[in-house]
Amino acid sequence: MNIQELVGFLENSQVIGENDIKEFADILAYAPYCTPIRLLYLKGLKQTESIHYARELKKAAVYVNSPRQMYEFLQDHAQEEKVRVRKPKHSADYFGMLEQLKSSSNETGELQQLALRLKQARENLQAEPPVAPVQKTNEQPLQQQDEIKKCIKEERYADAIEILCQLNLNNPKKSAYFADQIRFLQKVMENKGIPMENK
Repeated sequence: MNIQELVGFLENSQVIGENDIKEFADILAYAPYCTPIRLLYLKGLKQTESIHYARELKKAAVYVNSPRQMYEFLQDHAQEEKVRVRKPKHSADYFGMLEQLKSSSNETGELQQLALRLKQARENLQAEPPVAPVQKTNEQPLQQQDEIKKCIKEERYADAIEILCQLNLNNPKKSAYFADQIRFLQKVMENKGIPMENK
């Protein structure tokens, strides 16, 4: 077998005969890793429905460097398979996306409506007068602090503790501060021998 005959078999594997299969087997005994010969040998065994096909197929899986190529050759998918090129729906370029949107009518209508709604919402937000932030006045806590100072001067510690408890509930961020103040006043009451009222 010469090279032109081998190329002819590779181009048209349907013409492999019994004698050719024997010749391929002889070549494979000498060069087992010759992939084209092994593929032609398997193709011939398959076409003649030989009982040796399954055993040789398992053996070929070890010798062939690309099982996918072997499968395609044996199933004739190599001729039928077309190269599929995946085209992205949108390019990464902003202007390219605009061109694609202009070319597609359905998407353009929906996107234009969405853009118009967003534009109107932005205009409405700009048209509305800004709301002045509400300034919190600290008058009540200041009054209560003055009341606490007054209670301490008059030695009405129980009243001062009650006001501190209310402040503690109203200002959870300062709870540690108020808790310290309450403990201090309780110690003062304990040292002076003033009984604490349980409320």
